[in-house]
Amino acid sequence: MRCQRVVRAIAITLIASSFFVYGQTETAVYRRHFAEAKALVASKGADYYLEPKSRAHADTPHNLADAVVRIDARQLLLAPVFARVAPGKYRLEFKPVASRDLTSSDVITVYFEWDNTRQTAESPPALVPGLYKVNLFFATSTTGLPVGDRAWILIADAARYEGLRAEVEQARNQIQDPILLRAFLDAIK
Repeated sequence: MRCQRVVRAIAITLIASSFFVYGQTETAVYRRHFAEAKALVASKGADYYLEPKSRAHADTPHNLADAVVRIDARQLLLAPVFARVAPGKYRLEFKPVASRDLTSSDVITVYFEWDNTRQTAESPPALVPGLYKVNLFFATSTTGLPVGDRAWILIADAARYEGLRAEVEQARNQIQDPILLRAFLDAIK
């Protein structure tokens, strides 16, 4: 209960604070998306965007980055989310953010061998543009426990990718709070 009050207080502080400084190159679209992100945090609550962090994962090189990735001709560009991940063979489980059902039928699995040079993985037909919560597992894991913290990944088609990627990078450079960054991803989806 106390934790929920603290999270709500943080959200209210974020919305009311002026820590976000607009740059000179931002667009009206970017400002609108940022305003939408603040409104989403206010309406859905900060807990909606908050993912539990594992202390076991704090120092591990297996945390995916919240980001925008491109899907094009059944190829999924994963390099942007793997920047902080050690090379290896992985299984990613994509769960649509909008899904309230926790059944495994909503989970879409992608296998990827990351070696700091390979950029893409084959995308299953069920993986379409949208916002997903993504868990990372070792490819051969049978424990059911992710190896890093959950990431929020916005999948965009080739036509929208560059614009969305640029907006998220601008937001990442200016927004210091992961809750607000995830709300920003939610606003632009």
